[in-house]
Amino acid sequence: MKRMKQYGALPAITLLLAGAWLAGCNKDKEDEPVPEPVPKSAHIAFGTSSIGLAKADSVLVTLVNADKTKTITGKGAKKTTDYLVALDTLPAGNWQMDVTVYSKPGNGGFKYTLSKTLTLPLAEKLTIEGPTSLLADQWKSLLYIKEAGFSITVPLDPTDPAFEVRSFQGPWGYVNVERHLFKGTTSLDAEVFQCGAECFPASNIISNNTTFADFSNRAKTKDWNKGEIYIFLINTATNDDKTIYWQYDRK
Repeated sequence: MKRMKQYGALPAITLLLAGAWLAGCNKDKEDEPVPEPVPKSAHIAFGTSSIGLAKADSVLVTLVNADKTKTITGKGAKKTTDYLVALDTLPAGNWQMDVTVYSKPGNGGFKYTLSKTLTLPLAEKLTIEGPTSLLADQWKSLLYIKEAGFSITVPLDPTDPAFEVRSFQGPWGYVNVERHLFKGTTSLDAEVFQCGAECFPASNIISNNTTFADFSNRAKTKDWNKGEIYIFLINTATNDDKTIYWQYDRK
């Protein structure tokens, strides 16, 4: 994927450390390697085919037990070639593990997500290959922009219709999200989400999987090789506007 242009700088991502089972790291400084783990743990490995450990800013892990009575969220601990998720102290049983890898500022505004079902305790060390940024790998690749007043998440895979806009400092009186598909310079398809001041609910989160539903269905049969995401927001209190434009290759 090739980034053509993006508004603004991506800040470092601050995530909550919870639970003694995960070794955290200070977001104000570079993650430090930790000692070798016990065997019954999960490793997010960043080999030569991945985005590379140097481009990974942080790894967030959420574990939910089978009856959904316990949720544990924390950060993976950076080692020499991977991130460690220690699972030894968790109760036995089935757990859903959701992993999110955030890219460092300056290496693209991306996050990569993966879900796995685990039966604990593990019989041996679990190795999960890190994201490659390829749309076809086991990770979901998403454009992720976070600034002082908002964050936006849009899948790079056009067959996924979901997107999210969060407002931290408003009011954002206008929100525009566009997704485009091209074959070379020929436009194949496009769809637009627009809303005004009333579009943000009380939670200040727009979570939408319907506007691009038809677009996503059509994308399944399109022979596209380039995608574009265009986002425009206006803050009616300050008259500030934010523009984000991202073009990427299909691969």
